[in-house]
Amino acid sequence: GEYLVKYLVVGGKKSGKSSIVSCFRKTDTPSTAKQLLCTEDYMIGGELVKITFWISKREQMQPAQFSLVHAIIVVVSITEQKPFDIYKYWISEARKITA
Repeated sequence: GEYLVKYLVVGGKKSGKSSIVSCFRKTDTPSTAKQLLCTEDYMIGGELVKITFWISKREQMQPAQFSLVHAIIVVVSITEQKPFDIYKYWISEARKITA
């Protein structure tokens, strides 16, 4: 069988979204300016699992993005001025659309 898993990765500028996704990549990850979508194939228990990471910025968010994914990964940098306010914003946005 084949399984498709989609993750939406959101967060503020320079929060580390690409760095988080690069942990799952088999190849080097280009900057998000060049690539906002990446897919990796994994064999898990003899099954093909295609994992897609959709990296998004606040100014690019579209409500449809939330409905097309299985999970949302919120990336917040502790170096941001108010990291928990940013976290709360993304959780609020996700709840509005998925409710």
